[in-house]
Amino acid sequence: MNRLAKFVAVLALGLCVSLSSCAKSSSGGSSGAMYIEACDLNCNSNGTNGSQVSCGVIDVFQNQEIGVLFSRQVDFSTVSQATFEISDSLTGAVPVGSFVADPFDSRRVIFRPDLTFDINGNPVFGFKFATSYDLVIRGTSQGDPPPFIESTAGTKNSGRLLCTILTSLGINDPVVGPPISSTFVSTSLNPSVPANGATGVLLTSKVTIVFNDLMNIGTLVVPGTGTSPTITVKLDPDGNVANTSDQVTLQGTYTFLLDQLALQTTLVFTPAQPFPSAGASLVSPRKIIVNLPSTIKDLKGNSLGNAGPVAFTPQSVSFPAVTIPAGGEQFSDLANCDQDRTGAAWGETTSDQLTPGFGGGSG
Repeated sequence: MNRLAKFVAVLALGLCVSLSSCAKSSSGGSSGAMYIEACDLNCNSNGTNGSQVSCGVIDVFQNQEIGVLFSRQVDFSTVSQATFEISDSLTGAVPVGSFVADPFDSRRVIFRPDLTFDINGNPVFGFKFATSYDLVIRGTSQGDPPPFIESTAGTKNSGRLLCTILTSLGINDPVVGPPISSTFVSTSLNPSVPANGATGVLLTSKVTIVFNDLMNIGTLVVPGTGTSPTITVKLDPDGNVANTSDQVTLQGTYTFLLDQLALQTTLVFTPAQPFPSAGASLVSPRKIIVNLPSTIKDLKGNSLGNAGPVAFTPQSVSFPAVTIPAGGEQFSDLANCDQDRTGAAWGETTSDQLTPGFGGGSG
């Protein structure tokens, strides 16, 4: 080996040692000892050298996630109820939930208790209230039987974790403080614009309300019926939103989506029929009013922080002149009917007459 080659080899070895960047010794890499470094339950030790990790009895929330940090990147295919055991201390029942990988740290495993809702919108949590649960992660050094959580290099977890939690703290507020809503509608130029003050809103637009929190769904929608016990969507015929006496409720259905990762709740109102046109008046066009009352609450019971009406103006649709054929109007001839854009729907073909509707202009 010539002098230059020797110099390069020595320099490379020196950099590897001084920077601790060789693949084999890289902290948090896939190789090396596999043990528990920390947990979200105030673990009083770590699993270095195969030591058992414990935390005693810890009080937690019903909707609290439990995270465990390992020394190496986790092979997530080895994470399951068999390797990360959680069970009712008295009955042995397994709480409903899922294991997820921390998107920001491949060494961390999270157990997320389920959050679902009954047909009335009442929350149902994976952890039962005032219940004791045992947590066990198997370790090879304690002689536990397989299977084990492993690193991506195939190294088995060496130190057992043994903890007990008590769900005595009630419900945690994932986003501290009152929830805030943002309402969106669609126009011909943009499928999602802030609704309040929007003009030219498509008659077929849905109303999407995004809350920056996990909401108490029962205060937004009754899942079994698709109706809302609190929110209304109304037509204001003269555009004078200060006068609510002439406003008419528009029918439709509500659906929701809960995102536990983003800590958001999305509510969508789909009108039963297209919104009425803004009408011909430029001074006082018809408006749609979405009322969001303070009775809307998050999981913790905080009321909506920006409660109040949201108003937008639908499209103004012009109607082409229709030439009346000889013999007068033929109501049974649907070619002479502008069904899509009139404010009322045509009746059954046996009656050939208009049914009551909103927005006027038909015939």
